[in-house]
Amino acid sequence: KPLLSLIYGEAFIPAAQILQILVAAGGIGAVYRIFADGLRGMGQPGIASQAELVGLFTGGTALVIQIPKWASEGAALAALIAAVTSLVAALILAYRKQGLGQGSSNKDLGSREV
Repeated sequence: KPLLSLIYGEAFIPAAQILQILVAAGGIGAVYRIFADGLRGMGQPGIASQAELVGLFTGGTALVIQIPKWASEGAALAALIAAVTSLVAALILAYRKQGLGQGSSNKDLGSREV
């Protein structure tokens, strides 16, 4: 809050909680994007696309539910939910594709033999 008021003024203090939620959503979203780009680079763009659709669906649903109840904070929470679900979906889908714990090799997720 002190940094927010220093940069933008006292009028923006009520937005501090929204900013905190959006910072968390941005951080998690950045981790997801890095992971998704890695999947694309390993020849698995479908996993990233599927995870993005999961995030889009859950984020959109969260917007519809939360905005009437919590206005701007609800929208920020929906962004956080979308980021978290995209990351979790990508991790789960990549895990399943890899077949970890089932004795499979790394060939399934884009490793190349030289």
